[in-house]
Amino acid sequence: MDLNDPRASVIQSAIDTKIEHRGRQNWGNQEDFILIDASKLTNLPNTMLPWALRNTLLVSFIAAPLMVYVLYKALRAIERLGWFDFGRLRNKTSHSIWPFVIALFLIANVYPLCLQIHVFFGGLGDFDIVEAIRTGEPWVYRTLVYPYWAMILIIGQTVPLLLISDLIKVPLWRAHNRYPRPWMRIESGLVIGLLVIGTLYVSGRIYHDTQMVTVTTRGLAIEDLPDDLDGFKIVHISDLQADQLTDKDLMQQYVDTVNSTQPDLVCFTGDLVTRGTGYITRGAQMLGKIEAAHGVYACLGDHDIWADEGWIAASLFRNDVLLLDNKHQTIQVGENRLLLTGATNTYSRRFSGHVLKNMEQQQARASISIFMAHQHAERMVQAVAEQGYDLFLGGHTHGGQVVVKLFGQSITPVMAETPYLAGFYTINNMLMSVNNGLGLTMAPIRFQAPAEVTVIQLRKMKK
Repeated sequence: MDLNDPRASVIQSAIDTKIEHRGRQNWGNQEDFILIDASKLTNLPNTMLPWALRNTLLVSFIAAPLMVYVLYKALRAIERLGWFDFGRLRNKTSHSIWPFVIALFLIANVYPLCLQIHVFFGGLGDFDIVEAIRTGEPWVYRTLVYPYWAMILIIGQTVPLLLISDLIKVPLWRAHNRYPRPWMRIESGLVIGLLVIGTLYVSGRIYHDTQMVTVTTRGLAIEDLPDDLDGFKIVHISDLQADQLTDKDLMQQYVDTVNSTQPDLVCFTGDLVTRGTGYITRGAQMLGKIEAAHGVYACLGDHDIWADEGWIAASLFRNDVLLLDNKHQTIQVGENRLLLTGATNTYSRRFSGHVLKNMEQQQARASISIFMAHQHAERMVQAVAEQGYDLFLGGHTHGGQVVVKLFGQSITPVMAETPYLAGFYTINNMLMSVNNGLGLTMAPIRFQAPAEVTVIQLRKMKK
């Protein structure tokens, strides 16, 4: 962007304000990004886990009894089918499989056990698993991290079905007791079949959803839409989250997918990076490669503010991406205008209703109005719809990123935060789009929530 552009002084002023204001923000609940004098901590071991790894430990505690249940069912099925005699392996007449269940459980949980050792003992000699994960050490991810998360998902997909197979025994207990051998063989075959199918499905789906980018297309019909805007293509992307996992090649694939749609306007709804400042420049440069006839615009996300919002604003500006931090932008399309509002709504900076005030006059001069924000609280979405906006663009959820689907229902922790998980919603007469984004948080994988580029094409409503 030309530094002589009249917008340049406005943007620079905003950047300077952000940098000056940064020191006054409350960073106390974000251990990963607290600014401290390291010289005062020279003799203290760094045993605090980042937020994502703390949540990994929480998942491991919740999953532990389910993992024991699945391992017991699997080993018992193997023995009943005559594939292996665990009693003979131990040179005992007892056929208890519990020692093998415990042994496999410990092997399966090497990753969370390493995290716990880091917390209590500061690591294993020279090996620091937190640093290895932070830097993206390939062998750590391939041997510990990826297999563990795949196993968690296999358990999540199969446990409900295994529980149902156990519950069926209750009303059929007479048949079970009368014909125990056939029943056990059928049950054991079912257990092995479910685990094999679950393993194949989960492994293939993780690879596809983590490595591939999908394109979702939706039309938006608007009454009395001017001819200049008929067919106008808005591309919505979000949560790039540049880091050691979302590398240059994956981001390039994302950008190439965006450019292949030949967008007229691109809206990025926040989270340029995952943490820190190391990947800000690379992320901004990637967004700068996007080609859109009427420009690329962005709003701030949680991770942007935790990292360095001033640096992010400057980097985006240098790469021709205009950041709208509680600001409005009028875009001229032929003889008509499009109004774009960018609001900042994150954990540390909540949306305020003053952003929507005094908008009626501007909206009246625009043929279509678009509102974008990273987080989309239900009350905010309703307020924007009541203001008469045509389109709301949101991110943050990653589409759930890791979604377990049971009997047609999607289950993911994100649902506790917002009812708008992914895809499209209609609120009053406003269309809402929630984009899955590209990057990752907490889990280093995607499952049943692939990376996404959303294309929304304006159409004149047929009378």
